[in-house]
Amino acid sequence: MTLYEMILHEKETFESRILELDNRIAALPTGSLVCRKSGSRYKYYREISDKTQKTGKTLLYLTRKDTDLIHALAEKTLLRRERQECRDELHALNLYLTAHRNLPDKAYERLIRCRPIYDLIYPRLVKQDEKIQQWMNEIFESNPNYPDALTVPSVDDTMVRSKSEAFIAFQLKKYGIPFRYECRLMLGSSVSYPDFTILHPEQYRIIIWEHFGMMDNPEYRSAAARKIRYYIENGLIPGDNLIMTFESSSRPLDLQTVEKVIHDVFL
Repeated sequence: MTLYEMILHEKETFESRILELDNRIAALPTGSLVCRKSGSRYKYYREISDKTQKTGKTLLYLTRKDTDLIHALAEKTLLRRERQECRDELHALNLYLTAHRNLPDKAYERLIRCRPIYDLIYPRLVKQDEKIQQWMNEIFESNPNYPDALTVPSVDDTMVRSKSEAFIAFQLKKYGIPFRYECRLMLGSSVSYPDFTILHPEQYRIIIWEHFGMMDNPEYRSAAARKIRYYIENGLIPGDNLIMTFESSSRPLDLQTVEKVIHDVFL
């Protein structure tokens, strides 16, 4: 799958999500929720369109009897914000699709035209491909824990647990790097399910890629530190056979970081 195709898939995903949000918002009560602080408490109002007013809007005070309405309007506010975020993402994807064409890789075609080089390289390419295909076709045991958290679509119909993991999977697929998601790994006497188990396409050795995605959460940080220590104590060495990436809410994972890792380690 090319980057163009990945972006196209993402576009379709956001379009589908926006349509779903439109339907959910339309089913909720009309108007918007307005919160205003009064002393140490908050008062809630329902803002609705009113052409008879100069502002074009009217505020209706909501009491405790209107709890269900308040909750419904609060949900509507949240859904509208999510819809706007999806629209922003969709706009960015459309800009990319407008500026780029889906061009095929010409490297292999050029190689065939240069027969002497092709005759030298082709046997090695076939051997590499056979090893990789054999590894990819092997059945492996995946993580049985928390299957409900596998909510994000990724490449080859693989469901992952976060957008960042899907992003890594897309980039690995783009560069033809074979991988397994949350494959069972026996380390010492314990079983682990690292995010990505990767077969180096040239060295044919296993490399683990673990992404730590909530580093601004103290409990998550502590668990991440324990996992890293556990990996190192069991022979996984950062910079050798262990890749680690990190993010927080203020510093999300980006394309440049993922592509640099892939180029440095695999290409």
